[in-house]
Amino acid sequence: MSYTYIVQNIGSSFAFDVTVSESAGLFTGTNTPLPTPAYQSGGTNEDGEGDAIDLRPGASATFTAVYTINQQDINSGQVDNQAIANAVDDNEIQFQMFLMTVTMATVIQRMILPKLY
Repeated sequence: MSYTYIVQNIGSSFAFDVTVSESAGLFTGTNTPLPTPAYQSGGTNEDGEGDAIDLRPGASATFTAVYTINQQDINSGQVDNQAIANAVDDNEIQFQMFLMTVTMATVIQRMILPKLY
């Protein structure tokens, strides 16, 4: 099962150090390991730190992950998961955006970062 996560900054402030992770506590797949989202494209290095990607207002970044389903997943008819986008705003305040997905097909998850005031 392939996952594509698109994180978009719809606010007016920068989103620094954007990462995406899966919530192990809400993942119902029975195979291991848990999907591990990896950065693929988009965003910039606005803070000059060379670490996680940053998003200007209106910008987006793409992350992907793969999970191998097994017979038990097929028998249950679904794999539930919750992806989390993490970032830090201009005031160095960390925020998160959650998205729940229930599917067994190729998944496109679009996470919108909240508008920062």
